[in-house]
Amino acid sequence: MNLQDDIRFNYPLPLRQVYIKILNSENPIECNINIGNLFEITLKYLAIVSLVEYLSGKQKDLSVQELLKPLFGNISFGHWVSILRACHNFNIKHKQTILPSDYFSETKQHIEIIYAYTLLSR
Repeated sequence: MNLQDDIRFNYPLPLRQVYIKILNSENPIECNINIGNLFEITLKYLAIVSLVEYLSGKQKDLSVQELLKPLFGNISFGHWVSILRACHNFNIKHKQTILPSDYFSETKQHIEIIYAYTLLSR
């Protein structure tokens, strides 16, 4: 199975829908807007996964709890980043995450990133 089929058939629905919008974009501006949307949806999805892991654990952290207070309002993109970072770091520290600890570290896989970007821009 190639990358496009893998995304179309195996990824969560919100990610699939935006990915298909990227593939069907009629011009570069629309494509770039949809790539930004894909980034935002991916961030929120990972933040929610990390948040569920945090909430299902027995130990809690007051600084993470403070970040969760505005969840029921209209929270900003930066707030989603903060939630992901805080929950993921807490989960790594307490060994209660399915995401690898180096998931958000810098990568040296430039060729693979360029290849993936090229596939997305077709």
